[in-house]
Amino acid sequence: MAKIKANEALVKALQAWDIDHLYGIPGDSIDAVVDSLRTVRDQFKFYHVRHEEVASLAAAGYTKLTGKIGVALSIGGPGLIHLLNGMYDAKMDNVPQLILSGQTNSTALGTKAFQETNLQKLCEDVAVYNHQIEKGDNVFEIVNEAIRTAYEQKGVAVVICPNDLLTEKIKDTTNKPVDTSRPTVVSPKYKDIKKAVKLINKSKKPVMLIGVGAKHAKDELREFIEMAKIPVIHSLPAKTILPDDHPYSIGNLGKIGTKTSYQTMQDADLLIMVGTNYPYVDYLPKKNIKAIQIDTNPKNIGHRFNINVGIVGDSKIALHQLTENIKHVAERPFLNKTLERKAVWDKWMEQDKNNNSKPLRPERLMASINKFIKDDAVISADVGTATVWSTRYLNLGVNNKFIISSWLGTMGCGLPGAMASKIAYPNRQAIAIAGDGAFQMVMQD
Repeated sequence: MAKIKANEALVKALQAWDIDHLYGIPGDSIDAVVDSLRTVRDQFKFYHVRHEEVASLAAAGYTKLTGKIGVALSIGGPGLIHLLNGMYDAKMDNVPQLILSGQTNSTALGTKAFQETNLQKLCEDVAVYNHQIEKGDNVFEIVNEAIRTAYEQKGVAVVICPNDLLTEKIKDTTNKPVDTSRPTVVSPKYKDIKKAVKLINKSKKPVMLIGVGAKHAKDELREFIEMAKIPVIHSLPAKTILPDDHPYSIGNLGKIGTKTSYQTMQDADLLIMVGTNYPYVDYLPKKNIKAIQIDTNPKNIGHRFNINVGIVGDSKIALHQLTENIKHVAERPFLNKTLERKAVWDKWMEQDKNNNSKPLRPERLMASINKFIKDDAVISADVGTATVWSTRYLNLGVNNKFIISSWLGTMGCGLPGAMASKIAYPNRQAIAIAGDGAFQMVMQD
């Protein structure tokens, strides 16, 4: 059997999964991987960032936009430590990520060598797959398993690579077939659909709360709400799933949400949650109302709010089945009242955006930016007060994309996200919206 170097096998594993780029910083303990990437530079891009945090945040942003796994690379010790912020962003936003970390040479491990750090222990909490290579022979299989696990569990996979092991000559096992299929779609149980239909048909004041789990079901969502005449509230990262100018879209819920959303939520008699594990329970209905939740993860059903009907399954399928079975509603007084409230709120927002007082108000700045945002632009919002201005005052459409560090809420995510968006969609406009503090954290890139 022919032989190749272990670092070549590692790169072939990446290519088997259709990975064509990564973000990182080269250095002594990861140079074997970087050397092998040079041999495929016509097929593989290495984006050399200036701080490892940007690498992992960009990798997370790329996955949020495309669904494809993002990859970040660093030396061991301080390099992997710097990656942790973006790794936790990926973990908490439930997106797959692959981390390739260097490590002290295997012959020096356990001797308190330069930059020697217990990297596996460091990654115990953040990773769904966490392995340090012990010999070069099975590098291809290890990286393959890491990527598969990251996709299956929607989390971070870490492969720690002592540099000397990757220069070993090993048997070439890279020609064997690799199953790169993604996790199968979960179909809802029809009995749960029927239960939900009964609640929806009976409800006089339904409201829907959508999260990122509905982002692939835009058409089905629109058909459902227009059939049932239901107002829609979105979680922060779910902006653009339903266009901001859709008449039934009443904005975000929470501290930086809209008054209309809060009022509608409190007046409702039925809450339909789709693809969200919304954390701010104080903004959910105070009274005991009926509730339906659709989610692919059964652990999320009833996690935040008492649920009458839990539908474990893909939101695209579930919404389509609900639409086929519910009654068509010609007019819903509750929706009409909601839209009246929305009109008042929108008037307030317009007054803010047209305020010409000095110093320049951020609301007016957002209005100016909005004029230049293209229909398919990607917006990467940072965390802080910029989050308020971008989510409230930017009017985005269904073809726009919007990303943010939603669960970790780390400052400094805006620029890396915009970098990733330009890599994912080179012909689309990419805009980062960040405050001065957040920008200064990553401005070197």
